[in-house]
Amino acid sequence: MEISENWFQNKTILVFGLGLHGGGLAVTNWLVRHGARVIVTDKKTKKELGSTLVHIYKKNVRFYLGKEPALILLSSVDLIIQNPGVPNEHKFLIQAKRKNIPIMNEAGLFFSLCKHPIVAITGSKGKSTTTDLLGTIVKSQYKKALVGGNIRTTAMFTILDKIKHNTPIILELSSWQLEGLVAIKRSPGLAIVTNIKHEHLNRYKSFHHYIKAKSYILRWQKFSDKTILNLDDKETKKFGLLTKGKVYWFSSKKIVRQGVFIKDNSIYWKEKNNIAKIIALNQIKLRGQHNLQNVLAAICASKIMHIQNKNIKKILKKYKGLPDRLEVIKTYNGIQFINDTTATAPVATIAALQTIDKNIILIAGGSSKDLPVLDLAKEIKKKVDYCLLFKGQGSNELITALSKIKYPKAKIKTNFISMKSIIKEAVRHAKKGDVVLLSPGFASFSNFVNEFDRGQQFKKGIFLLK
Repeated sequence: MEISENWFQNKTILVFGLGLHGGGLAVTNWLVRHGARVIVTDKKTKKELGSTLVHIYKKNVRFYLGKEPALILLSSVDLIIQNPGVPNEHKFLIQAKRKNIPIMNEAGLFFSLCKHPIVAITGSKGKSTTTDLLGTIVKSQYKKALVGGNIRTTAMFTILDKIKHNTPIILELSSWQLEGLVAIKRSPGLAIVTNIKHEHLNRYKSFHHYIKAKSYILRWQKFSDKTILNLDDKETKKFGLLTKGKVYWFSSKKIVRQGVFIKDNSIYWKEKNNIAKIIALNQIKLRGQHNLQNVLAAICASKIMHIQNKNIKKILKKYKGLPDRLEVIKTYNGIQFINDTTATAPVATIAALQTIDKNIILIAGGSSKDLPVLDLAKEIKKKVDYCLLFKGQGSNELITALSKIKYPKAKIKTNFISMKSIIKEAVRHAKKGDVVLLSPGFASFSNFVNEFDRGQQFKKGIFLLK
């Protein structure tokens, strides 16, 4: 399907799922600005979507909220924009396909309209930090570089109209967004995959299907394109066979043929037979072994993008990371409080626990994502003095795993439904020198709007402590 900005004039576009993360909002407003008539549907109510609706251009927009869209809407639609939260097998989409109505998602539409080179990052964990760090480094040399995508504050369609010739474009892409590249058969010119872990198995039929979605980031690359892969990650390593492009590697364990590696407590860049030291590890501000992988990926991309070593080093010396990721909130009565709410899978909570050396009171649990939890239970047994869990099926699964490895029942308290009550319990058990860590390991849907709402409530509760 050939598409351009002028194509949307007087077309009727149905945005299927507005959502609360900003992607649907940005697409809707962009479509209105470019002359489209827009129909917005979402099973959430007007009240639930209130924070998003207030920012929508109302001209030429009709809303069908609080229910599934009626099939009659298909009679006048030229294109459907599918929100990541809408399953591909939804009956409305199946009927649309029968009527030969084109369906795209946010990323597919963006890639169709953007004719400039794109750098894109995906991975089960670390993609947001890698994207933000890379964007910060690139902006130190190219002030007008644009960063967006699967980022809470900068949806793709908020940057599309700002792109000029030679503007570096850096996008974070989720597996759901990558599915949109299938329809247009296009991958970014520089693709980065941080890692592949068991994740989102509540949406995908199997781990294999999830891996396949991630692979779309490089599936349609050309010989002139480039890919950066994690040599230390079992699944990511296999992606090197899937791309036609030139492959660069990053590793904290091995000297790579081409890319970035660690030796003698320093990070080095290698291309052909040239090796250059970039920075000593003790100069890097970002903490955690898992974040070191993100640093390596960002450095590798920066070098490919011809960023000067002095600019890379300058940023790494001061970059502390994104909010909501091992974010130190405050110290109260000698107790340190850390917000890691974006740890929505067991592997992320394991990484957080391995980063902290002090005694830990862990706040975790929530909705199940059908992910294995035994390794998390084992790490909790090694590192956690007391485990407080939100109400949810994920918490039940974790309790079962903890029981199997004989973690003391007396150290577990569960079925919390409010942040206020779980913080109060954490403070009751913590003593001077301890860390209270919010690193849930599960989704937030049963108790909060999303993981960011969960983090905000945690921060608010901590600041209210007296």
